[in-house]
Amino acid sequence: MNHFQLKFSDLFAGIGGMRIAFESVGCKCVYTSEIDPRARETYLLNFPHSEDHILNTNILKFLNDDIPDHDILVAGFPCQPYSIAGLRKGLKDERGGDVFEALLKFLDKSQPQAFLLENVKGMLNHEKGETIRYMIDRLSSVGYHVSMPTILNSMLHANVPQNRERVFITGFLDQNKLNNFSFPSEVPLKKTIHSCLDLHKADETY
Repeated sequence: MNHFQLKFSDLFAGIGGMRIAFESVGCKCVYTSEIDPRARETYLLNFPHSEDHILNTNILKFLNDDIPDHDILVAGFPCQPYSIAGLRKGLKDERGGDVFEALLKFLDKSQPQAFLLENVKGMLNHEKGETIRYMIDRLSSVGYHVSMPTILNSMLHANVPQNRERVFITGFLDQNKLNNFSFPSEVPLKKTIHSCLDLHKADETY
């Protein structure tokens, strides 16, 4: 990565979990959008603002001229419309339909080489699969070759002691890049919650 640093946008950023992952492999965040002021406050504590980074507070109101060039769009868009813990209104929920349309508009205007979307497992069977099929069709309509949605579990794929299943969808402008892409394989779970707590206690001693 020393000869070329990939740039990415971080939409529906929360407190920055996805940004941590991408920056850990050498990528650079150039654009962030998060509407919740409390989440933004924590995000800015985790990632202090810099002159070469744009912070947007409402993805429904982004300006085309403000989008910097970037290679990857990352978006953990709102999950409440699809979660079994909610009303499951899907795209009829303003947190579902409006933000997905804004995401499509952002992709269409900025045309990064690739995107990575994340949401809850329940999105796959929402409206008997019609919602996810509609989403893939719309993502394809703005120029992307889209992967099949894939469920990854942090416990099985990231050596994290948390049973957390999430759906991931990738898309590429170049079909060959999609053909060469694969999601991570399962890895043995070696960490326990106790090892995480012990590590946290060790950090507090410094």
